[in-house]
This record gives sequence, structure tokens and C-alpha cells, in this order.
Amino acid sequence: MQGHMIIKKNSIESVALGALLVRILFLLIVLIAGESGIATNIITDDIVYENGARAYLENANSLIDISAYRVGFLTHGKVFYPWCICLVAYFFRSVLAVRLLNILLSVLCCILIYKLLLFFVSEKSSLLGARLYAFLPYPLMMSCFVIKDVFLTFGFLFVLLSAEEIKQRGLRKKWKMVVISVALLFAMYNTRGGLVECLMIIEVSYFILFLYKKGKSILATILVMVALTISILYNSVVIEAFATKINDYSDYGRAASSIASLRIDTISQLWKLPFTYAFALIQPIMLSFGKGNTVWYKWLSGLNFSMIPIAVANILYLFICKKKYKFFYWSNLALYCGIIVLVLNVFRHYFFLLPISFINFALFADYLSEGECSRTKNLWLIVSIGVMLALFAFMLVN
Repeated sequence: MQGHMIIKKNSIESVALGALLVRILFLLIVLIAGESGIATNIITDDIVYENGARAYLENANSLIDISAYRVGFLTHGKVFYPWCICLVAYFFRSVLAVRLLNILLSVLCCILIYKLLLFFVSEKSSLLGARLYAFLPYPLMMSCFVIKDVFLTFGFLFVLLSAEEIKQRGLRKKWKMVVISVALLFAMYNTRGGLVECLMIIEVSYFILFLYKKGKSILATILVMVALTISILYNSVVIEAFATKINDYSDYGRAASSIASLRIDTISQLWKLPFTYAFALIQPIMLSFGKGNTVWYKWLSGLNFSMIPIAVANILYLFICKKKYKFFYWSNLALYCGIIVLVLNVFRHYFFLLPISFINFALFADYLSEGECSRTKNLWLIVSIGVMLALFAFMLVN
């Protein structure tokens, strides 16, 4: 009917609406539980950000007040996200607005995953990838707390989609996306160190290979020379980012990470990478329980066993499935592996790469839908059940 918006059941609009409603419902549960004395944070970072935003709201005399900012974030190195949440809290006169902003960004991530997957798989598989991000416990719960990782996820997906749009449709038609991507990359750089550097290395390499494949060898060679020049001039920035992570999180990673034995600190330990990658896909899980964890983190660690079938599909797709979109897949895999080494297995620091797991699962599902793949599907089901039972048994023993 004219004047009425009709949302189809199997559409990205219905997925986005469902994602929004279920996140608001969970946020209400968190807030109601908070009235009973249960902590309203999930990790240590979010309570720091929330308290900082609250301090700004209470002390700021104007929208931009540097002295009020320093009350809550005096020693914080990366300034974009703290300033962002302070401004949002002040503008809406509520710290709750920051949580709602994260929820909105998380819903937009579902849409970005869908649009990105449409370049590679059917609409059905694209919707599957979006639904996983919309309704699985890990992305759902994390988006309802004041953490910067949701913004990083949105920025990462937008940059990834922009790169694919440019490859497929040309720079002239997508210049607005380029401008927004550059702004997001700047914001991401001032939110977490090392992330943008790794992303740019992988994306530039992917784009160079793409140009060579298209027969544009001269342009690709020029891009190689530019990339080498920039890397020589600014290599210290990347090295510094690695050093910062090692200094800041080395001891934490050894003590708190449930995959501490799979940490990679030196080149000689790269043999661990396949195992580190496999276990990183299912983090965080209940095996990482500790006395200091919040109620919501414990719930997340238990419910995140739902990631096991996703992880198994990622592994099977890596080793036994024929890949149609090799450049896209291998560049994302390289980025994922590079980041989990960089952040030393601190799971929340590669939360922004979670969509890669869902994108790969959608690629796997699309592969299963073509031809005779019943053996692969049965193998996936058997291994998923086996891994889940093994981890449950390990949890009970410990």
C-alpha cells in the first residue's frame, strides 16, 4: 500500500530490524540487572570508557571542553573514541546514548556484511552472513557495551566494501566512499595502533594483484613503487605499533589468554599459526574463566560455543574447498592471521575481524549449495559436534 513500508521476511531490512530489536532487548536486561547490583560492564575497558564519558558529562561546560575530557581520560593515548563518546554523551545528555550508538553501528555492520557478500555469493548466502552477525551471542552482546571495537568493526567493513566497490565499478563512481573511507581510516588509526597499518598493507597488496590480473601492469608497477617508498619512509610506525602491543599486553596475554601456549612472539614460533588461528576463531569460550570476570562475560564465554560450527567451516573452507575468489579470501586470511599475532591473542582486540569468520562461513555455505558436496557437509557436522563435545569434556575436567 502507498505510504506504508513493507519489510519482506527474507530481506536485509528484516535482518537489520531483528538485530536492532534483539540488541535493545538485551540492553534492557543489562540495565535492569544493574538495578539489582549486577555489573553493567562486560570487560575492564568498557567501564573505563563509560566512567570517562560520565565524568565529561558532569564536568563539561560546553560540547568541547578539554579540561573536562582530561578528568576522565587524562592518560589515554588514542583520542578519537574517547572524544567521540564524550561528545555523544554531552550532546544527548546521557551516557546511555553511547551504548545506543554502538547498537546502531552494529546493525549497520550487518548491512555492510550483506552488501559485501553480494559481490561473491548468492543473496541467500549473503543474508546468512548478515544473520550470523545479527543474532549470534558474541557480536550481539558486545555491541551493547561501551567498547571501541564495534566502531572499529564498522570502519573495517566500510573500508573493505569501498575497496570492492572501486575494484568492480571504478574510482570515479565511488569517490564519496573513498572520502569516507579515508576519514574512517584516520579515526581508526587514532583509536587503536597497528590496525590501520596492517589493513593498508593487505589491501594495497590485494589491489596490486587485482591490477596485474586485469592486465594493468604499468599502473600496478607504479603502485608497487609508491607502496615501497611509503613503507621505507614510514616503516618505523608499524614497528612501533608492534613494540607497543608487545610491551603493553605481553604479560596480560600470558596470564589471561586461554590460548597463552599458542602465542607467537618470535618468527621461530610461526609453526603455531594454524593452531592459533583455529582456536582464535572460537574465542572467548568458557575455558578462559577467571575469578575477576563479570556475569556478562561468563554468559558470553558459555554461549560462544555457538561459534564452533563457524570455526570448523572456516577451517574446512581453508583446506578442502575450491575457492572462486582467491584474492579476496587470501588477503582477508592474511589480515586475520597478522592481527592475531599482533594483538597476542587478546580476543577483544581482534573482535573487529569477527565478520571475516561469518563471510567465510557464507562462502562455505555457498560452496555447499553447488554440486555434490554432501561429504563435506557431513564432515562439517561431525567435526563440529566432535569439537564441541571435546571442549565440554575439557571444561568439566578442569
